[in-house]
Amino acid sequence: MPITASAPGKIVLLGEYAVLTGAPALVMAVDRRADVELTANHRQYSRLTAPGYSNHELRFTFAGEAPQWSGLEACEHKYDLAVRVIDDILAAAAGRAAPHFDLVLRTDAFFAVLGGSGGRTKLGLGSSAALTVALASAVAGHLGWDYAANMEAWMSRLWSIHRGFQGGYGSGLDIAAAIHGGVIEYRLSSVSGAPRVSRLEPLTLPGVFVWTGTGASTPELVGRFEAWRASAPRQFARVSNALRAISKAGIGAFRNREIAGFIAAMGEYANTLEILGERAGIEIFSPAHRRLLDLARDCGAVYKPCGAGGGDIGIVLHPDASALQAFIERAEPLGYARLKMGIDEQGLETIRRQT
Repeated sequence: MPITASAPGKIVLLGEYAVLTGAPALVMAVDRRADVELTANHRQYSRLTAPGYSNHELRFTFAGEAPQWSGLEACEHKYDLAVRVIDDILAAAAGRAAPHFDLVLRTDAFFAVLGGSGGRTKLGLGSSAALTVALASAVAGHLGWDYAANMEAWMSRLWSIHRGFQGGYGSGLDIAAAIHGGVIEYRLSSVSGAPRVSRLEPLTLPGVFVWTGTGASTPELVGRFEAWRASAPRQFARVSNALRAISKAGIGAFRNREIAGFIAAMGEYANTLEILGERAGIEIFSPAHRRLLDLARDCGAVYKPCGAGGGDIGIVLHPDASALQAFIERAEPLGYARLKMGIDEQGLETIRRQT
């Protein structure tokens, strides 16, 4: 029986970096999704393809043991995440009999043609987490694994897989957003590290998302943050405590639908991120982010990077739509593209189709 699985990407609104210390983060699932199609076949091997992403096809076999792969050398590491996910799920489900299958991975929604170059740009929207969730769920479903019976355990497993792929870094908030959808408050337990997730009523944000024109490596930036955390504990504590308090206040304003309070918290968080970047030696506010910050201030608006910074995406906020339009009219001629995205309420969706 064919299976389709789909999961959304995410935007971090509040709580970047501080979430790693147990602070709450505000995360929005966005309507750009990773899709996986799984169809059982009658061959003695399984196939993996990703149209539009790689021209190569991978094959593997499994029969209660570790998958045996062929074609990895030619793929230039493009399938590294998919291989890690499949290896983990098949190992965890050892002994479950299932036919081989064909997998088709689609992540086109996480790329866009921007800046008139004609080339595709990868947007920093958590595509690897979304793919991890969709792919693992499709394969587990094919193996008869009722992962939905304990979604907390399933989320923890997928977080572990994804964190391993990212070099041991990451809070798991992108995995949570891909599973739950909507807008969530995400927090790590100070005791066990297990995440706590609560859904919030969506709020129409008085803002626009903008692409900085450059990508960034979140694992690299987080690694430098962790190094600073270990080397300057007192300085770290002061900044992280400030971020924690601001994030908590901002999420409270969001929950209570207090637009002015939420925008003020976003601006204050951005200012404190600048301090964090300066003290930790992390370029959170890249030249592009600083230019967008200046443009927003000229329009009386608040600007904040979304995520670890260094590039990728920022958000501009102002209660007056005319101020946002003024920002767009100044930013777009400079090559900064507006990204039109909405909240994805669905989260992980898995469908079995009748043949």
